[in-house]
Amino acid sequence: MIIQIYEIQTPEEAERCRALGVDHIGSVLLATREWRQPSIRNLIQQTRGSSSKNSLIPLFAAALEKTSDFFLTDTWLGREPVEGYVGITGRPVDWDLAKKVVRQSRIPVILAGGLSPENAYDAVVSVRPAGADSCTLTNALDPAGKLIRFRKDFARVAAFVAEVRRAEASLAKDSPPETR
Repeated sequence: MIIQIYEIQTPEEAERCRALGVDHIGSVLLATREWRQPSIRNLIQQTRGSSSKNSLIPLFAAALEKTSDFFLTDTWLGREPVEGYVGITGRPVDWDLAKKVVRQSRIPVILAGGLSPENAYDAVVSVRPAGADSCTLTNALDPAGKLIRFRKDFARVAAFVAEVRRAEASLAKDSPPETR
């Protein structure tokens, strides 16, 4: 089971996530010029030679490869934090719809959309994706309890990793030997 955490913006955050058992370290680019920023380049360098992978989600119009290695689900409300783009809402994706995508997809599906330490176990057991992603609901909170974009709460990241691993173990225990 792949565990992916998004909105990692510094090498220090990447290292902390890797130490907690995160497999994919994700960064969000809000503009085309950002991929050349030293902090993003250093973040990508941080994962080279490690068991973790880095991925970038460009939240801007861009010509991308016609093929993908993974399919990522997410929630679209029509009024996302970054206008015109899907996700980073903190609202759960429709698990029944996501389950259909997992069954029909020819490539691995990473479940995203409102996943947190509190619901990761149930989501993974229900949907059975190839991986689980958290962004908004593993972010830190300010003193007023408001989410801070691009800053992680590493206790929540650790709890998310633990819940996804618990779900993975439960699924492995319950699956027939020929599907393991």
